Amino acid sequence: MLMTQLKNWFSRHSLILVYVAVAALILFRTLPYEIFGREVLDSDEAIFALMAKHLSVGKAFPIFAYHQKYLFGQISWLAAPLFVLFGPSVAMYRLPLLLMNLGVGLLLVFLLRRESRLKAVDAWICALWFLIPSVRSARGFTNGCDGAIEPYFYLLVIWMLRKRPLLAGVIAGVGIATRPFVFYGVTAILILELARNKNIKAFVRECVIWGTGIALSIAAIQVAAQYSTGYGGGNAPLLHKSIRHMFEDVRGFFAEIIPQTVGLETQRWFPTPGSPGMDNHWNVFTLALALVGAFLFCVLLRSLWKKGRPGLEALAADETLHFPAYLVLISFLTFIAYVVLSPPSDDIRYTFTLILGFVGIYALQRRLGKSSWLWYGSLGFVLGISASNLWMNGRSWFDLAEIDRAGHVTNLLDYLRKNHAVAVRSA
Repeated sequence: MLMTQLKNWFSRHSLILVYVAVAALILFRTLPYEIFGREVLDSDEAIFALMAKHLSVGKAFPIFAYHQKYLFGQISWLAAPLFVLFGPSVAMYRLPLLLMNLGVGLLLVFLLRRESRLKAVDAWICALWFLIPSVRSARGFTNGCDGAIEPYFYLLVIWMLRKRPLLAGVIAGVGIATRPFVFYGVTAILILELARNKNIKAFVRECVIWGTGIALSIAAIQVAAQYSTGYGGGNAPLLHKSIRHMFEDVRGFFAEIIPQTVGLETQRWFPTPGSPGMDNHWNVFTLALALVGAFLFCVLLRSLWKKGRPGLEALAADETLHFPAYLVLISFLTFIAYVVLSPPSDDIRYTFTLILGFVGIYALQRRLGKSSWLWYGSLGFVLGISASNLWMNGRSWFDLAEIDRAGHVTNLLDYLRKNHAVAVRSA
């Protein structure tokens, strides 16, 4: 009798429990950088914190990062009112990032339920890739300079507004001014629209409306920037890569980027003479998980391949699959852009959006999967990765607390404030 009552209670309150679990996981991986934020505040982030300080006292009016023509400084604008109310600190600077992480996590689960018609628990399982990622990704999502979490917010918002392309284009333009990764979402929406309607004229019309909205937004930001403080200097790099470098980046994407982003490597903070660093390496557990994940992904691809063209056309007509397909397309475009356009390095700041692809693959599998063993195998895989990431993010609390007690890092923001710095430029 008691078990039946508990089951009924959990069934009635499953949605609330899922949203509480979403918030709990995000706070668990984010709060270490809020509490011990001064230990991992680098010079690039200090520039944005200093911009917020100048805004809070009316000393400057920055639109982009000081002496840059890109990296829209919206985090500084969000932090400035908090500096006025509670005083400047690293915690107040990072609070908007924490709230943005919470908003993205809740919105992602909400869209998986609404768009893909998944149960609350299934949506939460699919979103685990974002909710409890690797330590390196968790750090990136709380770094105002990396611009890792902002694209997630814009990518989800423009999907919700895709039926109003002009408004969505304006919002996408703000996101592109922050980081160009938002353009992956615009491209993915247009590809899905073409696949669904197969009408070239309607497709061209959509492209024009989206482009107009983006152009209006970026033009307005650039006009305002002409009257802002510290505008000028660096541009986003124009890259020219050889074929050899592209092949090297394909190898690096699968061997370095994916493991570091989703948590297939053991990652820990450790103190260095001037600042905390991060150690990452493979172990038997994560290597086994990687092999299992590769096998399950191949099985899923085989099942899609067997459907053939008629099956794929049927999938294009199923609206519950559009949002997961959108997430997978964003991840695919992330891979293409990384190989063709990104600097020749294994820097995951250019590939944070690939996590959405893992969320989309799991949502597609849940919607399409007729094989229970494939779903339960995939469930074991994501729970294994999440458990490993949960453990490593938990270690971050102790690692950063130990670094804080050791006093290895100077709070650069305090140093700049004490020396009355007006602007800082990092090489």
